[in-house]
Amino acid sequence: MTRSKVAFSMIELLVAILFISFAFLPIYNLFRFGQRGTWSNEKEIIATNYAGDLVNFMREMSLSDLDKIFPEALGKELKMAEAEYTSRLGKLGLAPPVCTVVNCQEFIRSMAVQRFEGRPKGLNLVGWGTELWNKRVAVPHYLVTVVVDYYKEGMSMGQDKVTLSTMVMN
Repeated sequence: MTRSKVAFSMIELLVAILFISFAFLPIYNLFRFGQRGTWSNEKEIIATNYAGDLVNFMREMSLSDLDKIFPEALGKELKMAEAEYTSRLGKLGLAPPVCTVVNCQEFIRSMAVQRFEGRPKGLNLVGWGTELWNKRVAVPHYLVTVVVDYYKEGMSMGQDKVTLSTMVMN
């Protein structure tokens, strides 16, 4: 009576384990990069909300209030850091929304403001279809742009940013 021996040698086991580890390596990397992407998306959402708070705050203001705060904004873009626009708003007794997340130092918010008067009066075009153009009314407005720079893993500060813009008019 002969018995067949079914056994594995140590080398066969090591080769099998090596192939299994190479098979699971892409799956491990998938989880690792997925986690990094989730962290990056979380930072981007926080930065977007931080910018959106200031955009909505500025949108609620009237044109006359903005004229008091930014009198030199007509025809040129004013870029300012958070300390400058906070002090300008403080002149009217207003305070911009503050950061409510745990690590606010990871986000740097700045703002740019420009006032537009619209089309100059007395511009009358002659020709086919211009009667609708001549009836248009130019509305004075402000273009407010808020930029939030934030730290993204593997990059230095300011390498990634969120930019939101709005128009403020009466």
